[in-house]
Amino acid sequence: MNFQLTGLHILFSFLLWSILIFAYRKNFYSRIDNADNYKLFLLVVIVYSTFGFCTGDYPNYAELYERITRTTNIRAMHMEDFYIWLIEILPNNYNLWRFFVWGLSTIVAVWTFKKYRLNSQFACLIFALMLMQYFAAPRNSLGYMVLFLGVAWLFYPKHKTLATMLIGILIILSSTFFHKSMFLYILVICISLIPFKKSMYIISLILFPVLYISFIKLSVFILPYIAGDTESLSSGMMYLEKDEVLVANFNGLIRLLIQRTPIVILVFLAVKSIVFKGEKIPYVFKVLLNYTYILIYISMLFYGQKTSGLLSTRFWDASIYSVMIFTAYYFYSRPSKLLTKCLFLLLFANLFDFAYLLYAN
Repeated sequence: MNFQLTGLHILFSFLLWSILIFAYRKNFYSRIDNADNYKLFLLVVIVYSTFGFCTGDYPNYAELYERITRTTNIRAMHMEDFYIWLIEILPNNYNLWRFFVWGLSTIVAVWTFKKYRLNSQFACLIFALMLMQYFAAPRNSLGYMVLFLGVAWLFYPKHKTLATMLIGILIILSSTFFHKSMFLYILVICISLIPFKKSMYIISLILFPVLYISFIKLSVFILPYIAGDTESLSSGMMYLEKDEVLVANFNGLIRLLIQRTPIVILVFLAVKSIVFKGEKIPYVFKVLLNYTYILIYISMLFYGQKTSGLLSTRFWDASIYSVMIFTAYYFYSRPSKLLTKCLFLLLFANLFDFAYLLYAN
């Protein structure tokens, strides 16, 4: 499959993204109480992700798909068995395969939002602003959503029983079938169960300079585990080269700044209120906040280090799923001028990305 990104591809993706922004635009300033209605969200996100033209992974997966369909040694490929099984049973069509993979990811995402009892209008807006562009890129999206669905079953059912806890544990473990790296994120979830007090946050910030130096050596052990194997590592290095180019120029620095600043501000506001001021929230959302902080912290430890820049990107990307769910819950009932500014900054970040793609192509 010879794919060449064009302006029409970009405009197609932009139009789909714009539909969600327009549909949920009132939530920038106000909150709308409504019955769960994800029909438009499901339709738009599935189509957007199936034809994920603006993601760098779209042509990469197309190439891998063709290699798998042509080889007799399918198990030698670095893709998990579930995705290979879909290739084997579905008609030979790359976009049809993507439809099933990302369609399932989107359905699990909606199920996850419902388990956390998020307001559908606000959750859909936050998803479009924070996660939509990345969600359509890696197959990891299915693993992340299954993981957080399991966490919801484990800690946040209306009537918690031994059965719901066992279901939650099984769902969490099943996420490992959808990406090799999910074992690592399950470990981070386990660490996040520990109550994080003020002292832990303060000590972690004090130790950051020392840990930053030591993480150069640690990356040698973690990188192959994140990548899964040689082919994944090779694919990952392409991301690293892309990020190095991004950081190396002024436009790249601006993009990183506008993309990450609002997320860091939202996490800071939550930590300040919940950890330092003792605001009470359901335990499951404390776990998500701890999980997000750990991943962002690790991402920053690897940031700018040439031998492990890929890890910085991977950990940051992984944190966006949890921060999206947490933001949709926590900030729904806490509107403020600063929150509105953060949402508009995220809007600008998305617009900047689409404009940059058009400019570059």
